[in-house]
Amino acid sequence: MPKYIMVQGCTSNAGKTTLCAAICRILKEDGYKVAPFKAQNMGLNSYIDSEGRELGFGQALQAFACGIEPKAWMNPILLKPIGDGEINLILNGEYEMTLKGSEFGNQKQEYLDKAISILEENTKDYDIVVLEGAGSPAEINMVKPDIANMGLATALNANVILVGNIELGGVFASLYGTYSLLEKNERELISGFIINKLHGYANLLDSGINIMEEKMNIQSLGVLPFMELDLEDEDMTTFNKIEQDALLKIAILKSPYATNLNMFKQLTYYRNVSVVLVDKDKCLDGYDAIIIPMSANFKRDSEFFEKFNQYENKIYSANGDYIAKNIYTNNIVEELKKKNGFNDEDINLETKVEELRERELDRLATNVRDNLDMDILYKTIKIEK
Repeated sequence: MPKYIMVQGCTSNAGKTTLCAAICRILKEDGYKVAPFKAQNMGLNSYIDSEGRELGFGQALQAFACGIEPKAWMNPILLKPIGDGEINLILNGEYEMTLKGSEFGNQKQEYLDKAISILEENTKDYDIVVLEGAGSPAEINMVKPDIANMGLATALNANVILVGNIELGGVFASLYGTYSLLEKNERELISGFIINKLHGYANLLDSGINIMEEKMNIQSLGVLPFMELDLEDEDMTTFNKIEQDALLKIAILKSPYATNLNMFKQLTYYRNVSVVLVDKDKCLDGYDAIIIPMSANFKRDSEFFEKFNQYENKIYSANGDYIAKNIYTNNIVEELKKKNGFNDEDINLETKVEELRERELDRLATNVRDNLDMDILYKTIKIEK
């Protein structure tokens, strides 16, 4: 049975995903067999694993940090909003049903049990599982049980690290407010806290950190400085690369329910290729290719796509047999190169996403090692360093 460590945030955008990825990479470097897990995720961007199953891109990134292949079980419940309060429920990587958010809320215990069953079935051979929470554990208006945060932590008796984003302001109030709103048995699971995304001097926070340690009776693991990272983002909605003199110009139609836009980021790493996201009716006469991305609600998006029917001979669609793999974006560029008479000297891939990702994950892990107390981290996992 693996050891568990869980990262929960006081808010969304606290940095949970990248911190989990860093911990995964550090544990891998230290010789442990480690895997990521997020019980429930919501978002339009996902990753398609080698079996054609979907998982949140954050868990795919964390799997890469672990040096293992991303698998759908790492994010067994994926919710994709499709409008009018409805969501597509992806269970263990496959479409399960479309339902109202309120209907899902009434079935939380059932899905929490399913998530735990999937986790336990797939992690028997791992030393450590790094669990990522979702949003905040202190959403007191939400129907219990909480699948993604304390509901899972309580069921697994997982020690929790609480993360606050100082960029948002009021980080001490955020940490203490979150802690105070939790049930007593939930507070007892919190083993430490981290202040993330600092722009400035960490020593200016010392007195506040001391007060937090005294009030909450938990230790600070440290303060992480803000980092600019060139990593794929599961919430990615824009990545324009505009080159006026580009040899190839590509437009991606950003429809209201566009999904898996992150699969096209590699296009921005080609020399002499310009990439633009288009989210409204626009003249695209000057573009060599127009990409229709995957859609969470193609029926609703079809009205948006119909505006561009005049460019039919330039359209490449990700709706159909294509899946979200870089080979698809490579094929587009190779086909356009041949069609327009260009060679590898004219247009080439200057950076591979996989290579860039590895460099950035190493840089991220180094930043975390240098700024956090690793002894407390290992104590939280309940293993010797």
